[in-house]
Amino acid sequence: MARGWLDRLFLGTAGAVYLTDQITKEWATRTLGSASGRQSIEILGDGLRLSYTTNTGAAFGFLPSGSVLFTVIAVVAVPVIWYFNRTIHPRTALTRICLGGLMGGALGNLTDRLRHGYVVDFIDAGVGTLRWPAFNVADSAFVVGVIALSLYMLFFEPRRTRTA
Repeated sequence: MARGWLDRLFLGTAGAVYLTDQITKEWATRTLGSASGRQSIEILGDGLRLSYTTNTGAAFGFLPSGSVLFTVIAVVAVPVIWYFNRTIHPRTALTRICLGGLMGGALGNLTDRLRHGYVVDFIDAGVGTLRWPAFNVADSAFVVGVIALSLYMLFFEPRRTRTA
């Protein structure tokens, strides 16, 4: 019974991240893309803006021009994340939400790479010329999922006793 509920939580989280990512990227493309003539919308002054850009590299612009490599990595990552969802213990709501975020993020950026050959980024944070590389909902979900899952596994997961 619990397994079914946790599997639905994983799938629901993945679906919510994926849909939110795709909807916000479509909005950014239509509203902020070069064809719209509008380049940026300030949300919190210069500190947080929405600005359309494309990225052929990994999250946050890492390794630009690596679109084929990152497409292959994402194609491999999706079944690996699915496998971890089925096998990782303990099976808690937190681990399912983290893995769902990873799955939704991987699928969101994979969809962009397959559809366009690049990923749409639009969240622009920083101060003046000191800017964090632009990112999107998928990047955010993936990074938060990795960090939260890592912290949980390192510091909060009940330790299993070793049998000799």
